[in-house]
Amino acid sequence: MFPGLGAIYGNIEKLLIESVKSMCCGDTNNSLKLTLSNHIGTHVDAPRHFIRDGLSVDMYPIKNWIFTKPLLIEIPVIASEILGIAQFEKALQDHEDCDLLLIKTGFESVRDKRTYWHDSPSYAPELAGYLKQRLPSIDSIGIDTISLTGYLLS
Repeated sequence: MFPGLGAIYGNIEKLLIESVKSMCCGDTNNSLKLTLSNHIGTHVDAPRHFIRDGLSVDMYPIKNWIFTKPLLIEIPVIASEILGIAQFEKALQDHEDCDLLLIKTGFESVRDKRTYWHDSPSYAPELAGYLKQRLPSIDSIGIDTISLTGYLLS
């Protein structure tokens, strides 16, 4: 285990790194074994993540993973903020259609803090219809927050 690597999500999931081979011990190369959850780092949540009979990542054809019109927008947020149509109208005002929308809120800067999973911003439900109408070719969305519905209900 390498020092300094703590919990990742909700203070429960840990990245484990073990040395399998080491040149300092006479091996011909250095090799590591990584044990990690799919929630560590960048990942895709397919419908099966929340829907029992939803599609899993491997069920999509390869063409669904190729994007030709990606767009990155920046929408700065504060903890527990709910992003709505107004913020997206402003961020998209100078942009045309896209097939992949990447949303940079800056909240990744607290990825290693409790606030990232406890007070994460979220996205208003009406954004789905708005984005599909405003960006007819949209197929996927990438975010730097923990979830589309990141806020905790009391």
